[in-house]
Amino acid sequence: MNKELNSVLSLIKERLSKDDIEYFKIGKTANPDERFAGEDYDNFHYASIIAHCDDSAIITQAEEDLISYFQKHKSLKDKCRNEQLGGGSPDATYLYIVAVEKDADPYAALLDKDALMDEEFMIIELK
Repeated sequence: MNKELNSVLSLIKERLSKDDIEYFKIGKTANPDERFAGEDYDNFHYASIIAHCDDSAIITQAEEDLISYFQKHKSLKDKCRNEQLGGGSPDATYLYIVAVEKDADPYAALLDKDALMDEEFMIIELK
């Protein structure tokens, strides 16, 4: 796993482990605002950009590494809803996580997404 991504992994795991998260997905995109507003993400309540890199190959590898990590994680594998490694936009420059809030009003997800990570979390620049 990329060292910059690995440096924030404990923060990501801590947030995703909280009881308010029912499940989550990891993805990549070239346009986060458009992606988060997409119809296929209407049921997600939270969204946060985790990393950025102008090199789409690095973003693709980071996405695959993060998905693989969570699909094997002892306590979070059941919350990770990625069906495959990779996918998404081939020119992606952002890595993100979206999540569904447990016991939330399903219509609340149609509004703007809340930040998954707190405001102290800094988007990392992958190298």
